[in-house]
Amino acid sequence: MGKMLQYLTVLDFSYNENITEIPDVSGVPKLEKLSLKHCKNLTKIHDSVGLLKKLRIFDAANCKNLMNFPAIRMTCLEQFNLSHCSNLEDFPEILGKMEKITELRITGSPIKNFPFSIRNLTRLQKLELQQCGMVSIPSSIVMLPELGSMCVSQCKGFQISEVDNSEKMESKPSNMECLILSSCKISDVLLPEFLTLFANVKDLNLLGNNFVVLNACFKECHFLRNLKLDDCRSLTKVRGIPVKLETLSMKGCRALESLDLTVLPACTEVSHFLKELVLDDSVFLKDIRGLPPNLDHFSAKNCTSLTPSCTRMLLDQEWVGTGSKMFFLPGTKIPEWFTCYTRGGSISFEFRTKFPAISLCLVIEVITTKRPQKDQTMVLSTPILTSIQPLPTEVEKGLTSQPILSVERPWEDVQGETSERLPVDEVRSTVQNDPPVIERYSDSDDPFNLVDEKLSVRDTSLVSVREAVHALELLMIKDLPEVSSDRTMQSQLCHFLNLLSRSSHRKVTVDVKEALDKFRRKAFESFKEFQATIEPVNKLKNFEKQKARIQKETSAAKNRRKDLKNSIKNASLAIEADKSRKEKLELEIANMRKQEEGLLTYVKNRRSLKEQVGALSKEDDDLLAANKGIEDEGKDAEVKQNMLKSTWSTDLPGQLNKIKNNIFGL
Repeated sequence: MGKMLQYLTVLDFSYNENITEIPDVSGVPKLEKLSLKHCKNLTKIHDSVGLLKKLRIFDAANCKNLMNFPAIRMTCLEQFNLSHCSNLEDFPEILGKMEKITELRITGSPIKNFPFSIRNLTRLQKLELQQCGMVSIPSSIVMLPELGSMCVSQCKGFQISEVDNSEKMESKPSNMECLILSSCKISDVLLPEFLTLFANVKDLNLLGNNFVVLNACFKECHFLRNLKLDDCRSLTKVRGIPVKLETLSMKGCRALESLDLTVLPACTEVSHFLKELVLDDSVFLKDIRGLPPNLDHFSAKNCTSLTPSCTRMLLDQEWVGTGSKMFFLPGTKIPEWFTCYTRGGSISFEFRTKFPAISLCLVIEVITTKRPQKDQTMVLSTPILTSIQPLPTEVEKGLTSQPILSVERPWEDVQGETSERLPVDEVRSTVQNDPPVIERYSDSDDPFNLVDEKLSVRDTSLVSVREAVHALELLMIKDLPEVSSDRTMQSQLCHFLNLLSRSSHRKVTVDVKEALDKFRRKAFESFKEFQATIEPVNKLKNFEKQKARIQKETSAAKNRRKDLKNSIKNASLAIEADKSRKEKLELEIANMRKQEEGLLTYVKNRRSLKEQVGALSKEDDDLLAANKGIEDEGKDAEVKQNMLKSTWSTDLPGQLNKIKNNIFGL
């Protein structure tokens, strides 16, 4: 049995609730995979497990009662899973270099301490810790030469532990490029300490933390390109921004009232790296000063506390009109320097040989179920239009009136990654330096944008009614699941129904309006009823998926059970064979004991015979002395005596040798 275990490569005890302890496994040196996942009652693992040199995969996920793990020195280990071990608080000590592990992910295990020996994971490239309680990472983490990404999120806390005085460590910062420390309760005290160790980071995500001030030490992060401070609701001041920062996101910073970049000359006057600034949902932000001149993307959606002077500054013609820019701001008014306005689907204007610079300003209504929002104003600079607009073929002939083709570009592409798809209320355009001839302009091929509520209130023509009906027909073509889950589409439906209901056209009679109200009620009842069926259907789908998973796992368990039965059967056969051999040996031993008893009897007989020979010799002597006449008889006795001696010296030793051979198997 022991010889068979020497060649074992896989041990799978998954979902076994009877296992409480893993014993000594030094007898299975070739083990490559060990799975203990969902062994809920497992409490102890023998030290020999951590010394399996051939082990490549170790999975101990969801071992709820496992409290500690032995030190490890598994040079071939590639996958190490300790997730959801709800009582495991310490990561195992690493006794030697382990160069096969490149990624380490731990979720849902309250591991508090990582040993200084984590530096022995010399090829580690990615470290992820999620929902791991209060996490303490040793400063030796900076000694990992290939560690390029670390993510610590949704933990109760995060800190860097001091290096053991007996260990020496180089003082240079980590080579890490991407660092995510989100929702880890990082304070103003800890933040400078992190930046000292990770000064070379390029992408830094500090989402949802508790620090109040963006410290001036951020200026020392010369390699930082992208900084995310979303939902840092205690952040009130920004004192330091790296010179080469390209993207700064501060969504939902509700305590921020003023953003002053004029105190940072290195960022505003000398450096021109900052391209994107996002301040969405910073609802108490009032003032923004010192924006870099080459900013390409600026978003302040739902920043409803911005002062009028700040808004005017952000929409300044000299600043907005330079370069390719896209701005999102709250408000309902178009800046005065926009001289041309239009409603509808297209616009045309005259120009000479050179296509003019164009800026677009759109007022967009935000539809939300939480609370009403103010309208948003978006300003797009020239390249948004010119990059997709072909030049007319007759421009070389002189001043020519050219209708501009409808721009075949979806609205999502225009508004960018940070914006939402919103229905358009008004579209206004301006052409600088050249007198415009305004007709119609379309920013997309979406027919819903062709109907304008404000226009239709004043326009009682049949064309507006037809456009609204056509838009409703196109909306009804869409699938019910899509419309019932999309608030924007529902708002569009309401919008077009309101257009028709408020229309004063003679063909929109009272009966038609009643039918529209009935249609509205029926449609929204359908939405509500369909949404009510989504959860049961999803539960059914999840049940079917879970059922399929359970069936798959059951099938795998049956296969494992079959393999285990075969192993037990083979072991039983080996035990029976050992018993048979044991019985044979015991029988041979019994025979040898009998032979030994016979030999002892022979020795006793020999002694008796010797005594008899002695007695006979004495009698012979007595007879010779007493009666010489019996000499012949004495000689015969002597001959007989010689024969007995011959037997003693020759025959009996031969027999003894044979007995000896039988006993000792010679």
